[in-house]
Amino acid sequence: MVDENTTTDGVGDGDASGPYDRPPLSRGQRAAATARSWALTLLLAVALLALVAWLRGGPELPGGPPAFYATATSGEAVSLDTLRGRAAVVYFWATWCSACKLTTPQVNAFAAANPDVGVIAVTTDSRAEVDRWLGGETPPFPMITDGDAIAAAWQVRALPTIFVLDAEGQIRSSRSGVLIPGELWLRTR
Repeated sequence: MVDENTTTDGVGDGDASGPYDRPPLSRGQRAAATARSWALTLLLAVALLALVAWLRGGPELPGGPPAFYATATSGEAVSLDTLRGRAAVVYFWATWCSACKLTTPQVNAFAAANPDVGVIAVTTDSRAEVDRWLGGETPPFPMITDGDAIAAAWQVRALPTIFVLDAEGQIRSSRSGVLIPGELWLRTR
């Protein structure tokens, strides 16, 4: 006689609990599991894209960074010489650039938290466009407007582009695209 709770392979279906004996998930539990799966997939995709962007880098300038002399929106004279003796960041951006809208707050926060690192921003926009975009706020670093000639000399082909210079004024790294959080801190150390 065969017990009705025993299958032919000898595994009981009665009181024994196996991996396939769990009750079905509710609609909410399935939705939560699906959301977790999508979130993990998205997180991994973002991490992979950030890694690719990190490795891609920006322009290489044989012979070092081209010198420039300009007047910042604050009225101060700005050049690479003003950055000598400390690590520095030269940030090329534009008001119309979507990726710049994500990167600029990171550059602002970095500059405010790291006063020992020199930061200069260069945009090809006019002073009026930048003033309108800033909405009366003062950037925490010198801002150069109408920087088309500087961007061309630095071979900037995409925005945003960031150059990190060492204390001797030589390019340590360059990067085009949206920054990942903490990236400037890592690149300037």
